[in-house]
Amino acid sequence: MNWSQRLCRLLPREERVVAWLGLGAAAVLLVSCTSFWWLSAHAQRAARVDSQRRHAESLGASLVQSLETMLAHDELSTARRLVSDAARLGGFTRCRVTLPDGSVLADAEASAITATALPAVWPKYQLEDVAPGEADPETTEKAFPLSIPGKGRANLELAWAGVEASGALADLQLGIGLILAGGLGAFGVIYRAVRTRTRALAAIDEALSCVAGGESEPAALRVGERFGPQAGAWNNMLDELVELRRFRLNAPTAGAGGPALGGGDGISGACDALWHGMVVLDEALRVRYANGAAAIFVGTSRDAMNGKDLGQCISDAKVVAALRGLGQGSARSRVVVESGLASQGDAAVFRLSARALKPGTDCGSVVLIEDVTQQRVADRSRNHFVAQVTHELRTPLTNIRLCVESLIEEPDGEAAARARTLNMINLESRRLERIVGDMLSVSEIEAGTMKLARDDLRLDAMFEELEHNFRSPAAARSIALTFALPPKLPVIHADRDKIVLALSNLIGNAIKYTPEGGKVSVTASSGDGQLSVAVTDTGMGIPAEEHELIFERFYRSKDTRVESITGTGLGLTLARQVVRLHGGDISVTSALNKGTTMTLTLPSKAPISLAA
Repeated sequence: MNWSQRLCRLLPREERVVAWLGLGAAAVLLVSCTSFWWLSAHAQRAARVDSQRRHAESLGASLVQSLETMLAHDELSTARRLVSDAARLGGFTRCRVTLPDGSVLADAEASAITATALPAVWPKYQLEDVAPGEADPETTEKAFPLSIPGKGRANLELAWAGVEASGALADLQLGIGLILAGGLGAFGVIYRAVRTRTRALAAIDEALSCVAGGESEPAALRVGERFGPQAGAWNNMLDELVELRRFRLNAPTAGAGGPALGGGDGISGACDALWHGMVVLDEALRVRYANGAAAIFVGTSRDAMNGKDLGQCISDAKVVAALRGLGQGSARSRVVVESGLASQGDAAVFRLSARALKPGTDCGSVVLIEDVTQQRVADRSRNHFVAQVTHELRTPLTNIRLCVESLIEEPDGEAAARARTLNMINLESRRLERIVGDMLSVSEIEAGTMKLARDDLRLDAMFEELEHNFRSPAAARSIALTFALPPKLPVIHADRDKIVLALSNLIGNAIKYTPEGGKVSVTASSGDGQLSVAVTDTGMGIPAEEHELIFERFYRSKDTRVESITGTGLGLTLARQVVRLHGGDISVTSALNKGTTMTLTLPSKAPISLAA
């Protein structure tokens, strides 16, 4: 059956005569509207790109004149403000002034400035002039030369974002879509009018065409009775044909004494429905039967497996040896072997369970193949989690035991030493409490039972508590911990314990992964209906490909420096889930070997008030 016949079968029979005309007209309309849409969108985009480029060139020319005058009079701070304002008002993604030696004299981002002042002696070599000519229509950046009287040359660099889709383009696309829909609707009305006059003859004609194409199923050739007496006569002919075929099929069987039952087709169909692979072997380990799942696991077809030696289908010698021993009676009546089938990749694990059949049959054994890959992955994750948690719990417990033994051995020791010991016990007990709390909270999140006890949360008091809790751990590692808070912080409606837990994990991680002598800063700000808390450290940093992976359960960075630092891999997972339950999120920006910034954002809209 060719493709046109298959398409005819998808259409109602009474519509097939005029179907090709309708499809052709609809295709022409669709192609025309699509071409017009593309040309319009392309022209509008080109116009917006040209307008954006001209705007940048005009603003750049104005900036050149102002910057040359300011730099000539040593007004560096004014020039930098001008650059910053131009980037903000002009919508530039980069706006900077560079010296001939490549140093940045002014930039919209203050952190990118590398030249703190104008050079006393201007570099002797000069920047080359920008080559004249037409700029690339799609360019999003341009450089302007600066000539500072009495000093030398510099360069103004501008860059801007590409063009995005506009509302006018969306309206145009909507209009074209409505025109297309209206045209198709009009074609539908005309189509229906033509169909009503030809539906009976068209249906019978298409049925006859299907018969000529090899269709013999009466149910597929029937015509709806609503088409009139011609349809009824046609259907009566089909019924008579069905009766004639039934008589011809049953007559030989009745003469032989009744119909014979199938020789196992029902059992074969049931085996094919199994999600486990099933293979029946004879005593020589040749395949007598294989269901569909077994063929998929082995990576071949069922017909290709039948009659072959098992060693040709499964390359694992351990599996073949175990099954061969079962068939020869040297092994017990049931064997279980786990192996990775080559056709499913190195990570897949399969369990093959075989049992010997009764002697005297044509078959020696039956083998079930189960995919246990997910079970083994779960086992490895569970074992890794148990090992990590055991290590995490053992460390603070050991420290507490040693401190208690020290106090017992020297009950009258120096007051300062006793105070340090008690402080250590307090810190380690808090650490234990955090670990257990993280585990319980993750279990609640996975079970969907975590609930938020929302109430008014005074942020100033919360940050004071956090600073007090982490001052000692930071000082113990000579890390400068600073809290930069605004004079007034909002009172948000949130679960205090959960927010403290999330921030504790962020600050604790920053201290843990920052080398001794480093810095950790906590900065809070509010505005635009949200509270933002940024935790910045000068630690080892996180590779870009791991920015999302670190929020997965039990994930530990592949950086070798992390191996010596204990952790369960639950802190960031729990922190993000808790914040998302509040309607916020946690994002990360990091540079390897330079530091990391974790930014927590929470909605601060009603109910909200300002702390005095």
